[in-house]
Formats: sequence, C-alpha cells, structure tokens
Amino acid sequence: MKKQQNMVIGLVGLLLVATPALADKAVPGTRVSYKVASEVDSEGHRHNTSMIFVDARGDSTGQTYMAFFCNGGARLYTNTTLGTAAEINSGTIGAMSYRMDSGAYKTVEGGLRLDNKTGQRSSVNIYDSQFSQAFLTASQTVTLQVNRTGSTPVSYTFPVKGLAQAYRAVNNCD
Repeated sequence: MKKQQNMVIGLVGLLLVATPALADKAVPGTRVSYKVASEVDSEGHRHNTSMIFVDARGDSTGQTYMAFFCNGGARLYTNTTLGTAAEINSGTIGAMSYRMDSGAYKTVEGGLRLDNKTGQRSSVNIYDSQFSQAFLTASQTVTLQVNRTGSTPVSYTFPVKGLAQAYRAVNNCD
C-alpha cells in the first residue's frame, strides 16, 4: 500500500513539473503565443513539433487563430462555418487568398476539415509554405479571406507583432 502511495505521489509530482513546459507561452503585449515541443522517432532522432499561435484581431474569445506547426503546415481555427459537407468529403474549400499589410491578395491552397473539438466545419489546413513565410515578413498584419461556398466571404486579420520572437523561442522550427 505504501509503495502504491509513493508511486501516485511521484506521478502527481511529475505531472506538476511537466505541466508548465506543456503550456502555451504568450509573447507579452502581442496576440502571439507558442508551445515548445519535440518528439523522438523510432530511430532516436529528435524532431521539433513546436507550434506558434496568432489570435485574430477583433476576436476576444481566442477561438479564431492561426496555428503554425514546426513539423509542417498551418491551420486556421474559427467558430465560423467555412464550407459545406461536400467540401469536407473532398478536402477542398472555396477560394482563399491572403495579403501582407495593405498589399495585393495572393491565392492560397487549403482544405476544409472538421474541428476536432467542436465537430464543426470551421478549420482549414493551409498547404502553402509562402503563406507561413508571409507572417514572418509582413510588417504589421496578414489578412486571410475565405470565399465560402454558398455564403458571404469572411476575412480574418492577424497582427504579426511578436511572431519573430515566438519563432526564435521555438528554435526557428529547426
């Protein structure tokens, strides 16, 4: 019995020590946060699986944000329905475009997916590495516009202040 209690206390202590390392860390004074993480593959090589998050301007709930994954890709999360059930099945979405600051819009490819938490059609995988790079090179904002099939377009503006600092904090995704 004493041995089981010690093991439970040890596990609780381990969780308490590990929890802060797993939490998102905010970049002060910005809408940017990040999570440092890594995984070791079956051959013993460590891979950076950290993430960077940028909350959309005007969303005080924190439910609309871009997530950038060091192991590849980006994803928009929002509480707005972005497409149809047919688009989920085909992995497509209406036309999307983005712009840096007040520049011209550029087309970006992506695919609608069900949000894991809500089950809603409110999450988009973005496959274009230039889109991710735009967040690092814009001076103030990146705006993403989604032309929803059968509905009005929606736009999300993401302030980039603090993104370079977060990128350095996750070891430049190396």
